Amino acid sequence: MTNTSPDVLVRVEDVAKEYPIKGGIMRRTVGNVHAVSGVTLEVRRGETLGLVGESGSGKSTLGRMLVRLEEPTAGSIRIGDSDPDRPPTPAERRRAQLVFQNPQTSLNPRVSIGSSIAEPLRVHRSLPARDIPQRVAELLELVRLQPSFADRLPFELSGGQRQRVGIARALACDPEFLVLDESIASLDVSVQAQIINLLTDLQRDLGLSYVFITHDLSVARHVSDRIAVMYLGQIVELGPAEEVIQHPQHPYTRALRSAIPVPDPEADTVRDRIVLVGEIPSPVTPPSGCRFRTRCRFATELCAAEQPELVPLPGGAPVSVACHHLSTVQESS
Repeated sequence: MTNTSPDVLVRVEDVAKEYPIKGGIMRRTVGNVHAVSGVTLEVRRGETLGLVGESGSGKSTLGRMLVRLEEPTAGSIRIGDSDPDRPPTPAERRRAQLVFQNPQTSLNPRVSIGSSIAEPLRVHRSLPARDIPQRVAELLELVRLQPSFADRLPFELSGGQRQRVGIARALACDPEFLVLDESIASLDVSVQAQIINLLTDLQRDLGLSYVFITHDLSVARHVSDRIAVMYLGQIVELGPAEEVIQHPQHPYTRALRSAIPVPDPEADTVRDRIVLVGEIPSPVTPPSGCRFRTRCRFATELCAAEQPELVPLPGGAPVSVACHHLSTVQESS
């Protein structure tokens, strides 16, 4: 990726992540889990990039690498003008923060809410100790909680309130970029809407950029400016959210779209459903060529022999797709 536009905040170039598998008495490496393989994308300033795929597609691993909780096995990640060839400095780490999926397990049950939010302020020493309580109160109000919540323990809060605390803690270091890892998946639908509205307001007021990780394409459509669809560690489709939802190009994206619930029962019974056969392959031994070919009805010998590249659609469309038989897929719709 050679884009040097100032509008691009995060650049990911050919990133891979492998985890060694140890076996035998000597605990030697006997294989690798290919969690992420050759991902290239960018996140623009002030935008939300939705990252969509099944469980095991590598979404969370990519998210953890974006905030440098894990380092890539290969490739580079650059936030702003940081140098991808050296470990990030503390100041660079503060620019990207993670909001975890489960707000109950991400908070220490024995530590007060105020202490949890104050911890990153103490670690990074961005404020004098005497000013930390006031900053904690400001962060709680920012996520629409009363400052009195600082004295409570996590078990005294609802799931939505705990997730607001998780967001406040992520904002404690004044980041530019948040990775939201299934951050509403464990909440009730009504609470999900409240958290989404909160995140939208925070993005507008603070100028934040988001990577919103989800398995739900309908949620990604609602919150995202662009959507990247992942399958078994690779991006198979990337483009504007409405374009990807309304006119999906890759067979996998089409299958995901067909699984979106339709509120009209009559319309739901007559629409075409694409049912994928089999389970997602093991990332230990991913298929050769196109990794989706083992579940794709359009697959040929070419798909097994060569990995398709993620390339823009002909005609200048703003969508990129990784598929050898795109014209055949389009004709089938």
